[in-house]
Amino acid sequence: VVNQSSNSFSCDNQLPSSILGYPASDYVNDLTAITGFALDSPQASKVGRVDVEISRPAGANPTQVWNGTNWVAYTGSFNTYVSVAGGYPNWTYNVPPAINWSEGVYYQVKTRAVDTVGNKESGTTYGVNERAFYYDVSLPTATLVNVLEDGVAAPFASRPYLHDIKQINGAVSDYPDFPYGKLSTVKLKIANLDKGCYWNDASGLWETNSTLENNVDLVSGWSFLYDQNDFHVSWSTGSNLACNWINGGIFKFTVYSLDAAGNVETHPGGLNNVTVVYDPQKPLSSLTN
Repeated sequence: VVNQSSNSFSCDNQLPSSILGYPASDYVNDLTAITGFALDSPQASKVGRVDVEISRPAGANPTQVWNGTNWVAYTGSFNTYVSVAGGYPNWTYNVPPAINWSEGVYYQVKTRAVDTVGNKESGTTYGVNERAFYYDVSLPTATLVNVLEDGVAAPFASRPYLHDIKQINGAVSDYPDFPYGKLSTVKLKIANLDKGCYWNDASGLWETNSTLENNVDLVSGWSFLYDQNDFHVSWSTGSNLACNWINGGIFKFTVYSLDAAGNVETHPGGLNNVTVVYDPQKPLSSLTN
């Protein structure tokens, strides 16, 4: 009888794939970890590592790439990268503080999965295993500037008493300048301090919910228009609170802004918060003799 022996093996010529999970947007304000997941075929778990290439500036001609310790000259796609062992089902690259993310820079991250037999993922697709982003940690700033009173701008800084209000106007700024920073929205809270109620522009009602805020139009700074002929801002529309605009009272305006990276302006005071006395009623006089 001739001795016999046998071996079994599997053939793997399928390329693995990776997905970049975070960063997931064009603007970020916190990036201590880059995350995603990877898989292989025919055995999903046979991912050996995930290569992560971080370069700047994003685009066709980056000049620098991160090697895990320093920024060095960029010489070509995946010539320099950091690696994360494994990768299935999830992987994380913990970004060291030395990377020193900076505002005013356009960054790019690409990932490449490599399986245990050496097959490498081929190419990148934006939004799948490639993402470009701006780093922005500065707070935007919004201020209250004036109201239109009888069609004329009345500055908040010098006019605490008003008899006609048709539009609230303000200024807003964000750093760094677009496209490295991007303003998202400005929120305006309007409180009737006499009645303890707040304007809800979405419902067209004064309500008791003190968290109510209204989005403003971001045109040349920002503005909030209210006109009784405009359906969504019918200021004479009240509620069972007997709150309304046309009878006057003491009102407080509070404004703050948000940017696309998620930075939210705080409320330091000054022209972020303004209290005015609104009195649309004309005085009466009479002759007694």
